[in-house]
Amino acid sequence: MPNNLIVFVLATSILAGCSSEGPSPVNALNVANDLNARYLDSAAGCANGSAAFHCNGVLVRVADTLVASGGEIERDAAAFSYLRADTGIKTLYARGAGIILSPLPDLSTAPIKVRCSFPTNAATDFRADGCGETSRDLPGYEREWSQHCDEQGIHDEQQWLAHFNKVKPAYFYMCAFRESTDQFALSIEVRKLLPVDYRNQWNEVVTTAWAAQDIKRMPFQAFFYNAISLPGKEDAQKLQREFYSLTQTLLPIVRIDLSAADQRVFSYHPQDQTYIPVK
Repeated sequence: MPNNLIVFVLATSILAGCSSEGPSPVNALNVANDLNARYLDSAAGCANGSAAFHCNGVLVRVADTLVASGGEIERDAAAFSYLRADTGIKTLYARGAGIILSPLPDLSTAPIKVRCSFPTNAATDFRADGCGETSRDLPGYEREWSQHCDEQGIHDEQQWLAHFNKVKPAYFYMCAFRESTDQFALSIEVRKLLPVDYRNQWNEVVTTAWAAQDIKRMPFQAFFYNAISLPGKEDAQKLQREFYSLTQTLLPIVRIDLSAADQRVFSYHPQDQTYIPVK
């Protein structure tokens, strides 16, 4: 292997970055195993009582850049999907590539925090804070139907199902569950009531937004591309290179196959990784 190149292909060693501020170095051979274990862990909450996104499931974001968009920064609201075996999700927002987060730190100083969650797509771009009332108008619909679920007296599965049946297919009128342990768990549980065509589609979890100067503190664990869109690998490699240029840390690329028969939807492949020039 040429001395002036680092290739992100790991056997048993850990490839560490140069920046002490970046995410901790990872053993790429274990990343997919960790992601699959979290994907299969359907506990409603963590052992310490915190919401599930602090310990299980996998938050993913379809993206072509590491930084939240200008509109997301203005709203302080960025969109992710929460993948877990019991969500039934088979389709992401787009086929390309994106970012995978580690379990979110349960700290007041954390660089990213969950603000709310939707069991389905919810057109969060049309909500001033990503979570509350929509700015869209539709004949026969009331904007207040898109306010937080608890503000509408929606506290259990059947109440939510009645709301869903009232507003579908206008998904931008879906109500949001808050970030508490019980509310987040309910946002996952109600997906079992969805018709198959809705259950197969992605959910939305809204977090706080972040700018370029926050990248080194962000809990990025890996980058991904969708197995049904092999050209997405190049987009994932672009993210891998972008992250390295900002942090001098290499994170792996994993492949996501939401239709995997064995439910091991995350897989690591050495040939998917990129080469990073070293000066």
